Amino acid sequence: MSSSWVLEAEGVSAGYAGLRVVDGVSLRVGRGETVVVLGPNGSGKSTLLKALFGLLPLMEGRLRVMGRVIEAPEPEELVRLGVGYVPQVDNVFPSLTVRENLEMGGYVLADAEERAGEVLEVFPELMEKLDVQAVNLSGGERQMLALARALMTKPKLLMLDEPSAGLAPAMVGRIMGKIEEVRRAGVGVLLVEQNVRSALKIATRGCIMAGGRKVFEGTPEEILTHRDMARIYFGRGEQGGA
Repeated sequence: MSSSWVLEAEGVSAGYAGLRVVDGVSLRVGRGETVVVLGPNGSGKSTLLKALFGLLPLMEGRLRVMGRVIEAPEPEELVRLGVGYVPQVDNVFPSLTVRENLEMGGYVLADAEERAGEVLEVFPELMEKLDVQAVNLSGGERQMLALARALMTKPKLLMLDEPSAGLAPAMVGRIMGKIEEVRRAGVGVLLVEQNVRSALKIATRGCIMAGGRKVFEGTPEEILTHRDMARIYFGRGEQGGA
């Protein structure tokens, strides 16, 4: 096993109430790279991310996180190992200010105030909003805050579930740019995304899921030119998302 891998998932299966939604998926994420998981609606992308972060129990498979084998992942353990997670919804505390959200993200840190300053260098847009309640932020600002709060713990791996959902095209580009900044800082990023082209612009590798299985993995160029992309996404005449 190369020490460059921050996450190795082998044969992961997971689901709900005994129903298998993700079936035997394997993937790896290295330090300083962005791996994007694509696929139509109902393909299991978000379920996969929840299972990898311990929000759903594994039916089968195992993980290796920062070189440590994890057979039954729990969110608390993964956070201690250096994993951050940003869900698609409910990813900030709406009644708290931006400053208080960041404090909550770094409550276990002795240098939380210093770390908040470092994080705000990546998200200077939030500097003027420190005393604004999160509920009063725009959708894009809330996503920036969710990313900033996740970065407070100094993660080595960041899992993101559809950060562009519901955002205007211009804001999608800004959010993707922030994710790219995080990657360049050496953090591994596992990105579930419905906006295929925007995600592939910042990806180093990607995989396509369909029917709960990984059906293809390759470079962004290979994915965009993959002969079955149209069938996977448009097979029923509708474009899939998350």
